[in-house]
Amino acid sequence: MEDVQNWKALVEAWFQLEEAKGFQEVGQGKGLPTKDHPKAVGTWIGLGRTKVTPTNEGQTLRTELLHWWKTFNPSWHQTSFTGEFLQSGEGDWGILDMSGRNGLLSVIACMNWWLDLELDEDSQWLSLLKDVQWVLECLLKEAEEPPWKKSQSDCL
Repeated sequence: MEDVQNWKALVEAWFQLEEAKGFQEVGQGKGLPTKDHPKAVGTWIGLGRTKVTPTNEGQTLRTELLHWWKTFNPSWHQTSFTGEFLQSGEGDWGILDMSGRNGLLSVIACMNWWLDLELDEDSQWLSLLKDVQWVLECLLKEAEEPPWKKSQSDCL
């Protein structure tokens, strides 16, 4: 993985967010929408979230993950003319503010499987990595702010 530092930063941001939210126990926390989630996520959950990559169809996983990510992002999360997410905008994170084992961990797991199946990174994976990391850092910033100082900044 050429972009090891960014991958490590993404995982670290996820860990810090989970820590800030108190490491939700089973049955606590909120889950991401299951509508349109990659089939591999359902398989992984059914297998008890084992380390096994629950699919061998890299292109299908890629397509399903990118579609899923786009469907549950807030409408204010801006995209470029090519459809890539821009790390800008402001508003309520809503459905993306999901911690616990059915939260953003599922997106990170899919990204890991994508790498396992594709054997290398591509521009779509790197774009998603950058966007997921930005979202995690914004959610962490928001989680660490005292309630009276909460803002809806663009986290830049």
